[in-house]
Amino acid sequence: MPVGIQSNHADKRFGRLRVLSFEGRAKNYVALWRCLCDCGQEILARGPNLASGNTTSCGCVHGVNISNPVSHEQLLQLVVYFPLTGQFLAARDWRGRKQGERVGSLDIDSGYRQICLGTVVYYEHVLAWFYIKREWPKFHIDHANRNRAANHWENLREANGTQNNGNHPIRRDSGTGLKGVAYYPKIKNNPWRAGIRYKNKQITIGYFSDKVVAAKAYDAKARQLFGEFARTNFGEKS
Repeated sequence: MPVGIQSNHADKRFGRLRVLSFEGRAKNYVALWRCLCDCGQEILARGPNLASGNTTSCGCVHGVNISNPVSHEQLLQLVVYFPLTGQFLAARDWRGRKQGERVGSLDIDSGYRQICLGTVVYYEHVLAWFYIKREWPKFHIDHANRNRAANHWENLREANGTQNNGNHPIRRDSGTGLKGVAYYPKIKNNPWRAGIRYKNKQITIGYFSDKVVAAKAYDAKARQLFGEFARTNFGEKS
């Protein structure tokens, strides 16, 4: 007998899914069932997932079938993006949100805001780029003000890997408290080394007697290599 659902459960409903037929077993002998979602999409679902309530739709949101990745047309049916504020509001009632309410949540670990569409979680800054440009970004989407949760349009800019690395904050394990500066006590006269990583190579800028001077040397090199993407120690006037 199929695992997870009895054979007489054909035509039974599980959330938005109606069971059509038993389609055999997976390699682990779990029953597979062909189901029709209310949006019109057919899927194969595992019996235990249906029985436990883990699978209740094809991944659609209130009648909008969500592909992977989400299409631009589907995105417009689900959310409205406001470039001035960077907020996404629900374009219809879905997942406990009323039309016009803000959707998405803050991921504490990464600092980015994210939205789940179908079965995929997207970062809001990536969705904002897709919403406006109608195409997925080719590179990273960088936050100009370095606030990862601030997704207003003027704060977003496309950056390649090198540019994105230039905007990284100081490492948490830094022993000097300054970006690009390390201390080498064996070099007595000039123990402060300024270095920078560029295109996967570590570059030594120089050794200095003062850590502030080393940090300013890093800042100058960072602005030279990364331009507007440079994240410095003391700002543009250092």
